[in-house]
Formats: sequence, C-alpha cells, structure tokens
Amino acid sequence: MKTSLFTTSLTAMNLQEAIRTTAEVGYDAIEIMCAPPHLTLEMAESRCDEVCSWLKTVGLPVSALSLIVEYTSSDERVWLANVDETCRFIRLCERFGTRTVKTMPGRPGGKQATAKHWDQFRRAMDIITPVASSEGVLLAVETHLNHLSDSIEGALRCLTYANSESVGVNLDFCNVRTCHEDPMNAIKQFRGRIFFTHVKDSLFTVQSGEYVRMGEGKMKYGPILEGLREMGYNGYVSVECLYRSAKQDDPRGSVAHDLKVLRELLAGTDSTQRCSGPRRHNG
Repeated sequence: MKTSLFTTSLTAMNLQEAIRTTAEVGYDAIEIMCAPPHLTLEMAESRCDEVCSWLKTVGLPVSALSLIVEYTSSDERVWLANVDETCRFIRLCERFGTRTVKTMPGRPGGKQATAKHWDQFRRAMDIITPVASSEGVLLAVETHLNHLSDSIEGALRCLTYANSESVGVNLDFCNVRTCHEDPMNAIKQFRGRIFFTHVKDSLFTVQSGEYVRMGEGKMKYGPILEGLREMGYNGYVSVECLYRSAKQDDPRGSVAHDLKVLRELLAGTDSTQRCSGPRRHNG
C-alpha cells in the first residue's frame, strides 16, 4: 500500500505550498482537494500545465482528484452544476496523471434521505458513469458523515444505484466508526470495490468526531490495514488531518507526524505478512 496526503489537511497553505510540503515530508502521493484554497475547476482547466509542473518538480504523483460536490439538490441548476463539474474533472484526470476521482453522493444522511434524494443521485450517475467509463476513470464514493453513504448499507446502495464497475468506494474508516459501524465489516462488505481509503483519528466524544493526531485517538488501524492487505488492496491510504494543529498551529509538523505513524503501521502489517506466510482466503 502507498501513502497519500489529502490536501484538506493543509488548507492553511495554497496549493503550490501544499504540494511542496507533501513531497518534502515524504508522502508517496497527493490527493488534491478540488475546492478553494486549492484546485478549483477554473484553475484546473486554465492552469493545468502550471500545476502539473509543480508536481513534476517535486516528483509527486496525484493519487486522486477529490471533489466537494453533491448530487441530491432539488435545485436543478445546482444539481446540473455539480454533475457538470464532476464530468469536467473526470476528463482532466489523464492530464493530472490519475485514474481516480473521489466524490461524495450528497446530503442528507441515509435516515433522513427521501426517494427524491436517491432519484437525484441515480440521475447524476446515469450521466457521470458513462463519462468515467469512457475515460478509464474510477469514481470513489466516500463513506461520509451526513451523506447518503453515511452507513455501510447506504454506501452499498450508492453502488447499486450507480450500476457501473467504474464506481466503488473511498472507504473512510474513521467515518464508518463515527457512525457506530465496524470498519472490519466494511472491508468485507466492499471487497473488490474499494478504490481509495482515508485514515484519520478521533476521540469520538461528539457525533461528528473530535479529531486528533494519528495514534492519539481510538482508531485501531493495525487490524484494519492487515484486513486490507489480506483482501489484496494495494492502493493508496490517504491521510486526512482535521485537527487544530494541522489547520492552524503546525500544518507541516502535523502531516509529518501522521505519516510517521502510518508508516509504522504499514511496516507492522508487512512484518505480520512475512512472519505468517501466505494465507488462504475464502470467497
């Protein structure tokens, strides 16, 4: 598995600074937030070559373009704008050297969602998935709080409604745990459809999570990473730092700390695999 940093961790910096910091700290790749203060659609289309030169200079590949969009709005103009933005970013993937677009399905959460919200999501997928398929791009729907995909059942339903092999999940383990579900069960349920992953840590003292540095909260990533390895996942594990020191006090030190912890965890699962030898899998 390879490490990545989601640039929402570095919103105290502009995109060029975030790219340079991600490379200097030592991440394998960067997941670019496609919203201010980083990569807006206008910037992606008009300054693509410039941004790619920043990436090339530091030797940093793009793990995913990460969209902040929703497909559930009842306002047709807003709905169309979100669908159009997604399609345009999908068509830019080749220029940015990535095959993955991370997205969110839209609010509200599964318990509040109506048939209309689900119909809007299905309509969006009917337009977006043919574009993704033709471009050879994978669309990773995040397991996200207060969205249609805020439960394992809801995220599975998103995959059913999308009805395309180009659509899978961005499995955010902390979000799954915040919604009182088991990350290990999520790995089993989404087997073969995990296109991307997010890691962060939390104390879980409030409904939306109380985020802290990796290794200082209640997430137990050793078994999770071993579970990913056992099911054959060899993609990106993308760090998302949402706590204060990353956002304000010490962005560089924060993302460096979380990378160190993640590397130690990945090294531990590598060691377990070497010591135990090959394992047989059922199913």
